[in-house]
Amino acid sequence: MTQIKTTLLFLLFSAAVIAQKTDTETKKFTIPVPKSEYFNSIKKYNIVIQGINKWDRSREIILPNETFQKDITLDKYKNDKQIDSISPDLKILVGFIPSKYQADATGRPSVNGDLNFIILGKNDEIITMANVNRTIALDRVKGGAKETEMANALCQQAYDLLDGYLITKNDVELTFNYGVFEKCEAFPELVEFNTKTQELLAKLQALSFEDKYLDEMETYYKSFIGKTFGKIKDKDLNKIIYLNLSLIEIFKVNFPKAEEYLAVAKEGAGLLSMWPDNAKKNLQILKFVNQTEFKHKIETINSRTAYAVVLKGTAYYKKKIFTGTFEFTRFKPASSGGGSIVSLDSYSPSISIYEGTDNAGYMWPNGNQFNVKTTDGREISFKKYKGELIMVEKIADGTFKPYESESDDIYTSPDDEKLELKKA
Repeated sequence: MTQIKTTLLFLLFSAAVIAQKTDTETKKFTIPVPKSEYFNSIKKYNIVIQGINKWDRSREIILPNETFQKDITLDKYKNDKQIDSISPDLKILVGFIPSKYQADATGRPSVNGDLNFIILGKNDEIITMANVNRTIALDRVKGGAKETEMANALCQQAYDLLDGYLITKNDVELTFNYGVFEKCEAFPELVEFNTKTQELLAKLQALSFEDKYLDEMETYYKSFIGKTFGKIKDKDLNKIIYLNLSLIEIFKVNFPKAEEYLAVAKEGAGLLSMWPDNAKKNLQILKFVNQTEFKHKIETINSRTAYAVVLKGTAYYKKKIFTGTFEFTRFKPASSGGGSIVSLDSYSPSISIYEGTDNAGYMWPNGNQFNVKTTDGREISFKKYKGELIMVEKIADGTFKPYESESDDIYTSPDDEKLELKKA
């Protein structure tokens, strides 16, 4: 009998000492999208489809004010009551540079290339912009031209982007990460932790909670900081505590605090852990629609703005001087025509020069070697920062800021060629 008791005590002791561990799990549910007043005020939008000659090689030129909304045949677009081309709260400019046409096993055509997009507010402030390499399906339109196929495809891409950024969505399904303890029966505190965590998740999913409850749960989780449970390491304990604290702050719509807690939780993540990226992605997308202001604008908009930065004034290249309108490649290619990544060192933007009434213009490949003095007095040039060319505007104090960019960075340029980030 004594031997049996001794064995049982040994087993209980072993369980208490070595069996406990932490784990991260996921729960998927739908929540209302919290938005700032800026995004809540967006009721009307415009989708602007911008084309290039590569869409249809039989065309010689895309006219300066020619866009392709008129070619859209999608019922979704035609019946969309939120479309406003006169005075929208938001507009999305979409363009596409095709590199390869192809077909899937069923014969459905598609095209690979660079999708360019710019999302602008009511006063042309930049909400976001990017270019991505993408393959998009093309649906044949009876009696339709290639431009109709592209216009329909890009219109759908625009809708996907507006939904993806949560701009036009009121609810979103997200997969949330949270922390629990496993094999913790020997520690009642950890069992209670798991129970309370499941109760929290149920309330979050049902949206049946008050701020007071979230505050109480935050205090409860923090009470575990610094405690010892068997062989659980501090970093693993903190991973669970701070991951759950980050989740609470998301539902309190306190994203800076959620990021702060997530950073602590990530210190306990394994090298192959996927949850930090997912948790970060959730925060990024929710933070996006909670921004309150956008400081930078697109100064000149025409039918090629999705592809080029448009400047009017005088351009200087060595001893040559040009007067007119200049279009510099806006985005470096997301990939080359062969599908390989473009090296920053090998890339330079092109410049198209339109003098007088010339609508065709002519293109130079080395646009980064041009300096432009615009009609309103701006000094625009290209300089390198960490090997990457950036179009910058010279400020009155001699520093530089990125031109038509989302960035708030300010640079100095001691050698007038390379940029250095200005110290605070």
